[in-house]
Amino acid sequence: MACKGYGILNKMASDLSGFRTLLVPYFTRRTTNLFSARSNACGEDASSSRGKHSPPVASQSHLRSLRGPTEALVSKRDGVQLKFLQTTAYSTTTKGKRLPLKYQNEEDIDQILADGMDVMQEFADLLQCPLEHIQQMVRRDTRLVTHFSKQEVLAKMKLLLDHGFDADEITKRYQLFSRSIDFLRSRLRKLGAVKRYRYHLSLLLLSNAEFEHRLETYRKEVAVMGDHPSQISFVAYLLGSSETEVTSLVSRGCHHLLSMRPSRLLEVVNVLSNFSVSTDEIRNKCHMLKCVPDVARTRLQLVHDNGVYDPEKLESILLSSDSQFMSSVTRWCRDAEALGGLSSKREMLMKRLQCSEGDLEDMLLRAPALKPLSPSKLADSLHVLLDIIGLSPTSIVQNPTLLFFSTARLLSRWEILQHKGLTDFELIRALILPETKFVSKFGTADVEKERTSQL
Repeated sequence: MACKGYGILNKMASDLSGFRTLLVPYFTRRTTNLFSARSNACGEDASSSRGKHSPPVASQSHLRSLRGPTEALVSKRDGVQLKFLQTTAYSTTTKGKRLPLKYQNEEDIDQILADGMDVMQEFADLLQCPLEHIQQMVRRDTRLVTHFSKQEVLAKMKLLLDHGFDADEITKRYQLFSRSIDFLRSRLRKLGAVKRYRYHLSLLLLSNAEFEHRLETYRKEVAVMGDHPSQISFVAYLLGSSETEVTSLVSRGCHHLLSMRPSRLLEVVNVLSNFSVSTDEIRNKCHMLKCVPDVARTRLQLVHDNGVYDPEKLESILLSSDSQFMSSVTRWCRDAEALGGLSSKREMLMKRLQCSEGDLEDMLLRAPALKPLSPSKLADSLHVLLDIIGLSPTSIVQNPTLLFFSTARLLSRWEILQHKGLTDFELIRALILPETKFVSKFGTADVEKERTSQL
């Protein structure tokens, strides 16, 4: 069956002498596969087939997978049409060598880069950028030197440069060069109405519907900017600074000042201003402008209602996750309760320990780790040491490391030591002993309870 099919097709190829060289090698490779399905349908025994065999019809999807020049071969036999189609997918290079428009093999790409060095240098000269940037662009799409005309690519590059785009952005958006120059002109003309807004070249690659949607959004943002000639000018107005200062902030990492929509930026600044946050604070902590306006409004209202607002905590209030924020508010409320209306933990320590500011400074010099401890932690430790164990304030001032220990440790040791008849000095030495030495010398609470019960 396969041999009969080969004869039919070989005759067809011979009748078309101009295509014989093209078709015969292909059919030599493909005949068996082409007719295998038909042979199976006719049965294992070819002699049982009824009538003349009709050649199968090749599927469109199979035929479109062929590669070669754009031609069609049509032949009819018993009312069946054979049609072989091919889509153009090759670019002709020197000496008739046919190569794909887009290369995937690194060796082929390296060869294209070597052959197109002069063309790429012209691109680099026009964009005034390093040749390496052009080579990277060509590696992503080799059609820039194998298919697109040099004049066409240069015209598109000049068009983009004339509209204010820099070489770095142009080389990153190599997909633009597959669009027609009339298409690019049309979109750039529409974007001219919103040129005060900072947009990117990626807009030119969007679908028509998405492009029109973005364009309408940008028109609204330009209306928010009012008479300001640029987005930098608008941001400088909001922050009460100069355009030079805004540029400096952006260079130091505050890119969101220009990437955020003007309407969003204006809303955040208004929320902060309503809660008495000054423009100086906003400018000095510009990262907090990334917050969500509604979330910022709710959180600032909550901390003000609980009396725990602190300008130093602004970034934590505005940028932390919901769980972190609620945990922080709980801690801040406990600290406020521990202070009992006092303005700082320094005042609380001086009041509870009945010491002067000089004595407190000496304490902090001997135990600098006290500084980061929260007011609630210090208040709990002072309550156990002064009110339960009964140490004197002077003893604590002279031994500030006692404030490091948890209340659970202090209470468990006091349970063992309270019946030992120790002096304050001996008691303090016992409280600060390492755990192994303490157990070795005084035992545990269970042992002490058992001994007391036996007495």
